[in-house]
Amino acid sequence: MKKILLAASIVLGASTITGMIAAPQMDVSAKTTEMSASFAKKLKEGGLPNTKGKIGMTYKTLKKVVPKKKEYAAEKYVYMAKNKDMFHLNYNEKLGKPKNTNTVVALSREYSNLISSSSVKKQLGKPYRGKSIEGGKDVGTHIYKAGKNYVYIYADKKSNTTSLYMGKRDLIQMLAGVSDIYR
Repeated sequence: MKKILLAASIVLGASTITGMIAAPQMDVSAKTTEMSASFAKKLKEGGLPNTKGKIGMTYKTLKKVVPKKKEYAAEKYVYMAKNKDMFHLNYNEKLGKPKNTNTVVALSREYSNLISSSSVKKQLGKPYRGKSIEGGKDVGTHIYKAGKNYVYIYADKKSNTTSLYMGKRDLIQMLAGVSDIYR
């Protein structure tokens, strides 16, 4: 249940994901940037480029190393950095705020440009396929394995942005609207 609530909090903050079950291909005519090897290395380490926060970090450490813009409780507790990175923490809702020992279980960032799907494939390998939650059809996804975590990278050519979410497999599957991912 906690994982479902965490997924819901991430989804609520991600309007670009709503309704995206099948994974449309990126428009090659849109301006794109390449995913570098150093970017992929940071993902495999559980973090994002240009931030010191990462998955598994305690709330106490996160507060010390990542400058805060704001914090709030949605379905789960969200720590938003000044650069707008979002760190999602596991915590007991009855406490109202996480303890210093609670950990980051997911993170997300929105980029103001498109990241080319070919460069993502080059750095992270082939994306997973899965069964659509709605209808059970076999669909492509934008889910990749990065170290111990899974990454959902969606480039929205209409808004010229790329959304990136990282977390455990079941959370990322829920965000992408698929189950039973496979290659």
